[in-house]
Amino acid sequence: MIPTRIALISDVSIPTLMRMYLKGLWDHGFRVDRVLQLEPRGKGIRRLARSLVGPRYMARIRGIMGRENRLDAKSPYRDIIDCSEPLDEVLFGNFSIGDYCPRIEYHSLDILNSPSYFQGLMNEGIHTVIYAGWRIVPKNTLNAGVDFIHVHSGVVPYIRGVHGLVWSILIRKKLGYSAIYLDDGVDTGDLIGVDEYDPPMFAIHNFNNDQQYLELFNYIRLSYNYQKRVNTLVRAVKKIVDADYARVGTPQTEECRKYFRALPALIVAAMKRIVRCESE
Repeated sequence: MIPTRIALISDVSIPTLMRMYLKGLWDHGFRVDRVLQLEPRGKGIRRLARSLVGPRYMARIRGIMGRENRLDAKSPYRDIIDCSEPLDEVLFGNFSIGDYCPRIEYHSLDILNSPSYFQGLMNEGIHTVIYAGWRIVPKNTLNAGVDFIHVHSGVVPYIRGVHGLVWSILIRKKLGYSAIYLDDGVDTGDLIGVDEYDPPMFAIHNFNNDQQYLELFNYIRLSYNYQKRVNTLVRAVKKIVDADYARVGTPQTEECRKYFRALPALIVAAMKRIVRCESE
């Protein structure tokens, strides 16, 4: 196991991705130095609960109760979608952040507005921060000394913004993932690496309404999509560690449009491109 001078920031709204990042890096021999779990401002009840039961058990409770983690272990999509096994382990197994990282810190979102905190990380020898979140990091924090890296669902500069999985299918007819350094733009930072795949085709029986396509999208987002993001992150971290934490990115050379949150009808249209409906 290679201890790294890397921290991981996780937005409270997407805990599954943080767990899969930790596991994926660990499985490839990299140990994150610490995890910074962000919480909404003013969540005094949550902090009280953590003080009473301890951070290890609180993390497990959040994993069970988290909005994003409400997936059925007997989902009808499990048998047709690759990469369900890592998802099972982080959602339904005995996954604990402390087993993969020696230090966990809990902060309000205000920490993103604290350059001095990240300068302190730099002084402790942490050179790189993996950002598993969707909020814009302020420019003064990005200039604090550490490098922030992020894996975006979409090949930049062609697919930027939210719902990159949907727009990649609709616009490029492929699934793409980009590891980038964060800057003060939206997915405009220097590029570390890109992976792009032909979209998988799933054979589904008896799909007859849009809600089923939306449920399938949620499962693909949490399983296949997240696992591909893990693969791109692992390759990026290897580049960074091999370069002794020097910046390894190259500037993006083209200006393209940004895509924003996809309406349900567009999500359904994207899913119909990768689903082959069959009658039983």
